[in-house]
Amino acid sequence: MQASERNSLIDGHLGKVRLIARLLARRLPSWVEWRDLENSGIVAMIEAAERFDPAQGQFWPFVYRAVRGAMLDFVGANCRGTCHVELSGVRVFATDTSEKMSRELDLARAMKKLTTQERRVFVALRQGHRTRQIAGMLNITPQRVGQLRKKAARRLRDLVA
Repeated sequence: MQASERNSLIDGHLGKVRLIARLLARRLPSWVEWRDLENSGIVAMIEAAERFDPAQGQFWPFVYRAVRGAMLDFVGANCRGTCHVELSGVRVFATDTSEKMSRELDLARAMKKLTTQERRVFVALRQGHRTRQIAGMLNITPQRVGQLRKKAARRLRDLVA
């Protein structure tokens, strides 16, 4: 791929990177600036564009994970004042306020009251696994994964609320 083609691909997808950065920044602590996330994503997109082969498929699906991953890596590397707590095999994070830390600890304690299967499904979902992947790991059907997810969410909501 020539440099001009690569540059046009990158220019054509800058809006998508900006959108992902803004959407992600809404769900993160206030100290995270969406422009910082955007910059991380752009750098990742440029690096991925170097490896992109048009014969292998479309550009955006190829670079999406790299872009989003770079943004999340930026947040992880720059987490200031973050406390990490691990209970029931679930790592929870709390930033800044003791009230939030208290809620996260309540969630971790509530996780102990879930069944083993519910906890495994919940942990796998928090780690980013898809329903079919979880079903394969636990040797159950995807429908059962959905049932366990709903049941765990309901129980956690009742215990933490």
